[in-house]
Amino acid sequence: MSLNVEIRESNGVTIFELEGKILVGESSQKLHDAIRERLKAGARKLVLQLSGVTYIDSSGVGQIVGALTATRQVGGEVRLADLTPKVRDLMTITNLNRLFDLNQTEAAAVSSFL
Repeated sequence: MSLNVEIRESNGVTIFELEGKILVGESSQKLHDAIRERLKAGARKLVLQLSGVTYIDSSGVGQIVGALTATRQVGGEVRLADLTPKVRDLMTITNLNRLFDLNQTEAAAVSSFL
């Protein structure tokens, strides 16, 4: 399954609802392009909703870190929400849980910006 990216807004926060696998190639490029497009449009508060993500490879991890870097360079911030146990473990093993604000729910991630 490739990555599906749905984008919506809630209270001035851009939510990227991700479903599938974030892998090297087309899926990680799709995430990269979607985030850069929204940043160019002025979005500064981003939430990556990860409840539908079943797998992330090293390239996918790189894209998520790249999203944070690109967003911070324009004065914004990224929150992660609804991580599956597998994705949460990956964030812990790679120490990315120290870099990202991990939220149990999308609502908590959105309200953390308010």
